[in-house]
Amino acid sequence: MKKYLIVLLAMLFPAIAFAGVASGSSAHNTRFTVTVMNAHHVVMETLSGVTIDSHPLHLSQTKRTRYVAQITSQKIGARVTTKGVMTTGDIFTLTPSKQDNVHITGDIYRFVRMNTKKLKGENIHLPIVHASRFNENVHLTHGQSVTLPIGHGSVKVTRI
Repeated sequence: MKKYLIVLLAMLFPAIAFAGVASGSSAHNTRFTVTVMNAHHVVMETLSGVTIDSHPLHLSQTKRTRYVAQITSQKIGARVTTKGVMTTGDIFTLTPSKQDNVHITGDIYRFVRMNTKKLKGENIHLPIVHASRFNENVHLTHGQSVTLPIGHGSVKVTRI
């Protein structure tokens, strides 16, 4: 009976995990790197991890930022402030199969700007976030890379 061991790795980036295989299994480890580039081919981030065939590898780097979303006045003169949360960053899942096929999904959220509106003398912030999503199946053998266009940039996936 194959025994799998899931190992959680907290590397430099939060929420990056890899799945490893315990000894006694016939599956082999596969390392991936995911490089996110902007429209000018400047590297924004590089994430990496290890998985085995048929087991998803989840890679992410996200940031949550609070902002003032709404202010309401009550009859007694008190003001109630509602906070919003904006999430930006990258979330990827890679699932390799034994035939060198890899299913890749990704979500990229980029902060564009913060619109500020004045309401009853108070500033309300309205974040503008550009979201891009992709879902691809690619043939990727060890040592190969594929670059996928997404939003205003691209994502390069390398199977090491």
